[in-house]
Amino acid sequence: MLREAYLRLGFSEAVNPLFIDKNDVYKQFGPEAPAVLDRCFYLAGLPRPDIGIGVDKINYIKKTWKRYY
Repeated sequence: MLREAYLRLGFSEAVNPLFIDKNDVYKQFGPEAPAVLDRCFYLAGLPRPDIGIGVDKINYIKKTWKRYY
């Protein structure tokens, strides 16, 4: 009912695709696209499964940081 009310008021309706092709994500985000795709529900295997930092690496960084600062 809310949709119909907005249409009666003169608003236009746009269709938002449920699935977005990964090539479109690359066009928008460029080299950051793998990180974006890693944070989305992705129906295929990720081309770069190494994106992100594991807990062991985070702990190593924290230990190293404490030594210098």
